[in-house]
Amino acid sequence: MPFVSTIDEATLKTAREELNEDPARRDADLQMLRDWLKTQPHLQSRTDDEFLIRFLRRSKFSMLLSQELLDRYWTERSKNPMWFSNLDPQEPIIKEMALLGCSLPLPGYDTLGRKIIFMRTGPRDPAKHPLDPMMKLGFMNTEIMLKDEKCQVNGFVGVGDFEGFGLAHVTEMSPAVMSRSMRCFQVSFGTTTTGSLKRAPSD
Repeated sequence: MPFVSTIDEATLKTAREELNEDPARRDADLQMLRDWLKTQPHLQSRTDDEFLIRFLRRSKFSMLLSQELLDRYWTERSKNPMWFSNLDPQEPIIKEMALLGCSLPLPGYDTLGRKIIFMRTGPRDPAKHPLDPMMKLGFMNTEIMLKDEKCQVNGFVGVGDFEGFGLAHVTEMSPAVMSRSMRCFQVSFGTTTTGSLKRAPSD
């Protein structure tokens, strides 16, 4: 069955001009990527159009880069089970941090058609709410946002409120953790982050 896109004409224009998306060729590209996955038994990947299209868009429809992104996506999930296993939004600690606004996708879009994710670090007490569940919440929200085709094309912007951010928050975020998390978000998730806004902590 042909892939049926839900994006509006303005977003489709962006996809054509900036991501090299050709609706006449799109189904063939999806099938080519699906056929490649069949030759990669180590990748137990989803093969539905809705999942694969985001990797094609992230790579500007470069088949080689799409394959690389898919491989990295599943590799990072297997290397970081503390962030990608048991993804249950009803888990008590996940629900608590969601209610604190640690990671919250906002409804609608900004004036550039981007999704907005709002993040608050200060209300989270690292002694009570460790880093790993917060990262897990962030990755779950990213997956939800990427179901939105408009987000796949236009990307998203992060808005961070660092009021109450202190030493305990700094010390848990080592350079290794920062590097790993950025790799997961920017490379393996096949997503485009097009901006960020931050509110600095007050004195």
